[in-house]
Amino acid sequence: MLERIVANSERRSQRSPTQFTTRVRDYVKEPQASGYRALHVYTRYQGRRVEIQLRTVLQHAWAGTVEAMSASVGFSLKHGEGPPEPLAHLANVAEVAAAYDLVMDYAPLWAFPTVAARFRSAIERLQMP
Repeated sequence: MLERIVANSERRSQRSPTQFTTRVRDYVKEPQASGYRALHVYTRYQGRRVEIQLRTVLQHAWAGTVEAMSASVGFSLKHGEGPPEPLAHLANVAEVAAAYDLVMDYAPLWAFPTVAARFRSAIERLQMP
C-alpha cells in the first residue's frame, strides 16, 4: 500500500507546477516511546497537503484507545504525559500488538523463534504485579 501511495504521489507531483516531495515517517521501524506505531505519508492531493496514516487493525485500536483514555484523564498519553506505570503498560500493549502483527504478516520461518520470544516477553511484561 505504501509503495502505491508514494508512486502515485510522485507521479502527480511531476505533473504539478509546484514540486512537493512525498515524505514518509516510519513509526513502525522506529516507534515512539509511548509505543505508537504507524506509517505517516505526507504528500499533496488536488493541490492540498495531506497526511495519510497507515496502520494495522491492532495499531489503530491501540491509537484509538490511547486517544480516548487521554481525553478522559487529561494527559497526552501518546506523547508520554502521565504517570509512569500506565505509560509503561500501554507501551507493553503496543509491543504485544507489534509482535502479533509480525506473526500475522507471515514473518519468515527463520525469524519465527525471535518473533515468538519477543511476543512472549511482551506478554510477560503486561502481567501487573
